[in-house]
Amino acid sequence: MTGGDLLAFALVLAVGQFSPGPDMILITRTALACGRSAAMACVAGITTGLVVHATLAVTSVSVLMRTQPEVWRAIQAVGAVYLLWLAWQVFRDDGDSQEKSESTGALGQNFRRGLMTNLLNPKVMVFFATLIALFTSGDALGWWSVAMAAVIVIEGLCLWGLWVVVLQSKRMRERYFAARRWINGAFALLLLMVAMKMGTDILVTSH
Repeated sequence: MTGGDLLAFALVLAVGQFSPGPDMILITRTALACGRSAAMACVAGITTGLVVHATLAVTSVSVLMRTQPEVWRAIQAVGAVYLLWLAWQVFRDDGDSQEKSESTGALGQNFRRGLMTNLLNPKVMVFFATLIALFTSGDALGWWSVAMAAVIVIEGLCLWGLWVVVLQSKRMRERYFAARRWINGAFALLLLMVAMKMGTDILVTSH
């Protein structure tokens, strides 16, 4: 593996990071509804989850999990239920998220929400493990595994943090609050669709 390979790895990772998924949906909605501090707490939680996923991916534990169908389906089931709960929370938002986000407790809540959303999405770890397998061969890991894990965590923190800042523009926030109910409904629907996809995967793999 070379420095060019590591750069290519980072670019592919960035594309995957900004594809629609639970993490991206949660960060976007939190940034628009609750402001920068709450969204950054959410990013910190998700990044902490990335540390766990990246560590498991580079140590090949993800391969073991994929070879144990019962474990895989159990994780998917828990993740799907959590996303359904999260979709309901977003849909029933009463509009005072900005005020709630000012307290330390609310920041901690956003951190935990980000952490759980990331940890309960097993496809994150599979995605990382697949990328690592594509950019390495055989025993050619060594310190590159550490470098790739570091790229996963640092890139997640930096790019999602930058996305939060972009979403803080006055025009963006004004447009969000003007159509908050419809936008929250769209976010909830996206989360519901992800949860249903996870549920479908469970049914397919169980037969």
